[in-house]
Amino acid sequence: MQGFKKSDVDIELIKETIDSAEEILNTFPELRGSEKRHISFELSEFMKPNNFAEVGQGVSHIITLNANAFRNKEKLAEEYSKLERKKWFVKGTTYKSIPKHEMGHLYQSFHKISDETIIEIALRCARQVAPEKNLNKNTLFKEFFKTDFSGYAGSFDNGSEIISEVFSDFFSNDNPNEFSKLFMNELMKLR
Repeated sequence: MQGFKKSDVDIELIKETIDSAEEILNTFPELRGSEKRHISFELSEFMKPNNFAEVGQGVSHIITLNANAFRNKEKLAEEYSKLERKKWFVKGTTYKSIPKHEMGHLYQSFHKISDETIIEIALRCARQVAPEKNLNKNTLFKEFFKTDFSGYAGSFDNGSEIISEVFSDFFSNDNPNEFSKLFMNELMKLR
């Protein structure tokens, strides 16, 4: 953990966040990293207000948390819940899904899975879930994600948020979306 010592973040919320990530690490121990490059959490005072956390492009071991978002658990829960109700995040997820979402980014980076591969998997799975929609890459992003899964998953047409929203749903919901179940089944074949 870096940047926490002199911060006024909610330490209990940070512990809860790390425990949530630990659930993923128990399933995917390779994401713990090595002695030289182990998984780390950093705190940043400089992230955009609408960004709860992030993993840098090509980074496979550091999750950066937005200090402004992690100062007050009730406010974080409320802000996340607003976005979930608007279908920006997967239905049924909560602020506790944030580290699981970021672990999806780490998984993709660690296993060197291209965005193109993620999009191919997503399209196959979405076609199984909604065969009546006759989906292609364009409608996957413009229609399926916004109405049937998560607006955030479709927010970047390079597919960079798909795996993360799947992780968020699959590892947070008692009954994950059918799309998430199919996607994780295919993703496990790439390990």
